[in-house]
Amino acid sequence: MVLLQPGGIQLMNLIGMTLQDYCLTNSQNLLSYEQECFSWKDKYDVAKLCEIQEFAEIYSDIPELIGRKDILNSIKQNKFTFAFVEILLWGQIGARPGSNKSKRTEILKIALIDALKEVNGITKMQHIFEIVSSNNYKLIHTLYISLERGGEYKIREIDTSYFTKILSFASEAFGNDLKLLIYDKWTRLLHVHYLLDLKDDSVRMFYSKSSLVGLCSMSRNSRSIATKIIFPRTNFGASAYFDYCQKLLDLSTLVSVQLGKQISSFHLEGYLFGKELKSVRNRTFDNPRFWLQHNYVISHRPYLL
Repeated sequence: MVLLQPGGIQLMNLIGMTLQDYCLTNSQNLLSYEQECFSWKDKYDVAKLCEIQEFAEIYSDIPELIGRKDILNSIKQNKFTFAFVEILLWGQIGARPGSNKSKRTEILKIALIDALKEVNGITKMQHIFEIVSSNNYKLIHTLYISLERGGEYKIREIDTSYFTKILSFASEAFGNDLKLLIYDKWTRLLHVHYLLDLKDDSVRMFYSKSSLVGLCSMSRNSRSIATKIIFPRTNFGASAYFDYCQKLLDLSTLVSVQLGKQISSFHLEGYLFGKELKSVRNRTFDNPRFWLQHNYVISHRPYLL
């Protein structure tokens, strides 16, 4: 199998790179990276959403194109309900395989209504922002667990990949010491890849061997790679998450020193998250997501078998 980059660079010239190597090799793309804004109005039924009073009150102020800077500015202005809604729309909540506009809208409504419910005299949503703003690791660790399934502050339809979006933006806006990040299908691949780069045995403590082996696999015709979502072992969800946040913070520090420019882990994660792979034009090694898949399959997976 020979896969080509634009310009004829063969895959064999790129395998074996660590995440740190990749960041340095693609430093110009990393430094200039800015995630595209998301257009949401045609994806949801606005009239249905406006049945929720809190949404109706802020609807006219929600930008049609939502970007990371919009969300951060809303949090800095203490517009927490506004920021919460922006995050759900920016993250395309409900955009699951087979879901339509009606289903996506219903999922968003359920999440927002449940987030506005009070627990111990404070809404679940307000509690999240209040705890993250404390910059207290122990409180934030407890918050993470409380947001998981069965937790006291669990919000319906908000799984780990979504509540960590809220944690991430809040952490960045409040300037927390340990930057909280998004923990979903693609960033878990980042975590596993980096742990294997470092030859860190904790990767086998956080994730089972079978899930590590099955994380990325080549198709029978060797033309594509399937990536599955990996889940930490039972009772290791929070430990794996906070280890991921620390590892990306460490990596961002190393890359910053070598490039001579300050790069936050929030920015680094956004870049390494990569572009979606539905479009053929995005299936090049300039796209970190595409490179991660192939580098994992060829450089790391064989040593796990």
